[in-house]
Amino acid sequence: MDDNIKSPRVADYYGDLEVPQTANTKEIRKAYQTRALATHPDKQQNKSVDADEFRRVQKAYEVLSDLKQRANYDKNYSWIQEVWSDYRQKKQAQREREELRAAEERAQREREEQRAAEERAQRELEEQRAAEEQALWEQFAAQVRAQREQRAAEVRAQREQRAAEVRAQREWWAAHAERNRKRKREEQERESEERARHEKRKEADDRMHEAARRNREARERTEQEKKRREKIAEAEKRSEQAAARSRAYMAKTARDRVTNASPLCGHRQPFRWPKRKGPASCIFCGGGRHKWACLCVECGATACPECIDQFH
Repeated sequence: MDDNIKSPRVADYYGDLEVPQTANTKEIRKAYQTRALATHPDKQQNKSVDADEFRRVQKAYEVLSDLKQRANYDKNYSWIQEVWSDYRQKKQAQREREELRAAEERAQREREEQRAAEERAQRELEEQRAAEEQALWEQFAAQVRAQREQRAAEVRAQREQRAAEVRAQREWWAAHAERNRKRKREEQERESEERARHEKRKEADDRMHEAARRNREARERTEQEKKRREKIAEAEKRSEQAAARSRAYMAKTARDRVTNASPLCGHRQPFRWPKRKGPASCIFCGGGRHKWACLCVECGATACPECIDQFH
């Protein structure tokens, strides 16, 4: 069937204005204003409006607003109405067929979409099953790796334990050897200390013996020195006694010489002789003076202070 249905050549003005054939001029004008506003391209910017429809509305108002043209048009309107009714029925049938075709196409698309959805669901199910299998395989592989790692860890632990035991044994033997060396060192140190103490005691004994010997020698030297001093003191005492006897004799001789001296010198007078520096000899005892002597101011004779003291 040919779907290209041509519209009738004679226009349906009442249908274009959507008014009945019995509508008056006022109703036609109002319908025209409504339809013109609805079909004008400039008034409907957001819709796609066909300008031909606006022109048909404009043409319908021009004919129906003119009473003469409307009367001529009404003479044939029954036939025009039948033609347009038939056209509209065919158009309605065409629209129904198109809607049915569109519905079938939509149903086909829906079936295809459903088939695609089922295929996607099947693929997703397969992917899910593959993912589950992959997860199971990975889980199995992880368990295998965990078992291998556990066995490897156990082997490492056993090796480390054996190594630790070997190290502990070596450390024990090293500690034992170190204890032996330490004990030997301590014994050697004790022996060295004992030898040192023995040497110190020996040195102390030697020093004590040496000190005793020196004390004995010192006592002997002291006794010898005491005896020597006693002998010297005794000799000095005898010498002093002899010197005293000699001085007494010499003093007596000097007094005799003074007594027998010239009466012109005041030697017979109490001696008040001053000191004179320098070496001199005593006129009384004949002894020598090195630093100073007493001087007679009358005759210039010199004497020692001992002799002068005897003559006071």
